[in-house]
Formats: sequence, structure tokens, C-alpha cells
Amino acid sequence: MNRIHIPTIVFLHGAWASPNCFNYIRANLIKHRAILPEYIFGPALYDTVKSVAYDINSQLDTEEYILIGHSLGGILGYRLALDDQRCCKLVTISSPFNGSVHAATAHNLIEPWPPKMDLVPNSEFLTKLKISEAKFKSLGLISTGGKIPMFNEPNDNVITVATQTNSPISNQKKIAATHSEILQHETTVKEIQKFILS
Repeated sequence: MNRIHIPTIVFLHGAWASPNCFNYIRANLIKHRAILPEYIFGPALYDTVKSVAYDINSQLDTEEYILIGHSLGGILGYRLALDDQRCCKLVTISSPFNGSVHAATAHNLIEPWPPKMDLVPNSEFLTKLKISEAKFKSLGLISTGGKIPMFNEPNDNVITVATQTNSPISNQKKIAATHSEILQHETTVKEIQKFILS
């Protein structure tokens, strides 16, 4: 008798969010085992990656997993996947791989704060992601539905489209939704499902 494989999926939320942001996606994906790490947006990103890795390791042994990360969770997820051979597939959603103009502005106005400095365009953290060789399959879902004029370029109401597309992930799909709407979008679920099953 053949046993049906139930994939393990790690869902990694963005800054100032919670695992609940994935409720719609989780409810509409194929049957899976979910791991929902929590983290506090505050320490330097390398420290946050270590904390999330510890959380994942406390719930997984040697089995492979798929990682889905939204916004900052996609960036942290990419770093985790580079370091963990158990991660076989990665989906990033609305992730600012080229940094954030908000972080750059805050960097100039406010005293240094480690995660903000890691998210400044061309930071050491982001640059190392782009030059690392990935051994996992990846999909980048790009949110394009924003209309904030102060960006002076296409955006998703939180980050620019360009910072999402300037990533080490070549397999990218654009979805006409804002930064938060993309998590409630049926096309997001369809693209993730297709990628998981490929």
C-alpha cells in the first residue's frame, strides 16, 4: 500500500505580523503539516535567522520541508534555505530583496537599529543573499497592486515592485494585489500549489 506524502511547510511571517497572516493560504493548500515559527523584529537579521532556525529544529528532525515567507519572512527564509539542506523548496511573497526605501530614510533620521541597517539597499546582509548559490527550487510571488504616489514607481503600498524583482529568484510571478492582499488572493494559492506539486 502506498502512503500519501504529506509535505511539511514552514510559514514565516513578515515584520510586525504573526503566523495568522497565512490563514487563508494554509486553509486552501493541499493537506500539509504546518510549522509556524514566531520571531520578534528587533535583533540584527542574522540573529533573527538563528532564532527561527532553532525554532524549526525543535520541531523537525531530518525530513525535508518547504518554506513560504512573506515580506521580511521571505528574506529570512531565503537565508535559512541557503543554510539548511532540508529546505527543498522556497516561496517568497512580496519580499524586498533590494532593500527598502523606508529603511534607508529611517537610517538617515533615526539612530542605528540593526534590522533597519540590514534592510538598507545594498546592505551586507542583502548583498550576500544575491551572490549565494541556491541548491533549492524557488518561486518569487511579486505584489504589484499598490498606488502610493510617493514611491514615484510601481509599488504594492509598502515596498516597490523593483525591490521584489531584483532578487536571486529567477522564477517570478506577478500578482495584481497589494502587500497584504496577496496573502488573501486565490492566484497566490494556485501558484504555490502548482509549485509544491511540481
